[in-house]
Formats: sequence, structure tokens, C-alpha cells
Amino acid sequence: MQIDMDLVREILLKIEAAPPTKNLITLTDEFQGFSEMAKISEHLYILGEGQAGFLEIKEGYRRNGKIIYHAERLTWSGHQFLADIKSESRWKIVKKKIEEIGGASLPVWQQMAAQIGAGLIENALKKG
Repeated sequence: MQIDMDLVREILLKIEAAPPTKNLITLTDEFQGFSEMAKISEHLYILGEGQAGFLEIKEGYRRNGKIIYHAERLTWSGHQFLADIKSESRWKIVKKKIEEIGGASLPVWQQMAAQIGAGLIENALKKG
């Protein structure tokens, strides 16, 4: 399965927006343009502590032989990455730059997003 970075961003945004008492995301929740339960569950697993480390996840139930995962909350790393890609305009810049280099791993996405954010801050400070 290929990682869908738009789905990654959507998951992180949805978890951040949830009230503190109800951070759990279930696969019955709505995701813009994403309806495949297995794909969403696999992304939750990949974003979890044992992989990317962006989410605290719980193993849920089994459906058709597959384990379904539930997200509870963002980790510190998840908050940091989301801060760098939260703005729609910054997200478009990051995606465009990654496309220009022919794709990238998640750590490169993180580095690119952080560098673009740092560059935008530097430009804003220069304008004073």
C-alpha cells in the first residue's frame, strides 16, 4: 500500500480538532474523500507509536480478518508535523516541492515541511 499524504494530513487534522474528552477516531467517522476502511486503518497503524510515532493508537476489532485501529491522540511529534502542514497554503507548497523531487519518504516530508515553515518565518522577520 502506498502512503497517501493527503489522508495522513486529514487524520492528523481530525484528531487535533476533536475535543480533549473525545479524541478517539473510529472508522465510521467521515474523512473528506476517503472511504476505504482498510486504507484508513492501515494509515492509523503507520502513524502510530510503532511506526511514524505521530499518534497513540489502540488495536480495535477484526473485520474480514484485518485488525482495525483507532486513534486516541496526537503525540508530540504528531503535533509538530501537523503544525508544519496545517496551513492549506503551506501544505500546497510542501506537496509541490515533494512532487518536483519525484516523491519522498515520511522523514523527508517532515524535513521539507519544517524547512518551508522556517523559510516563511525568516521572510516574515525580514519584512519586520
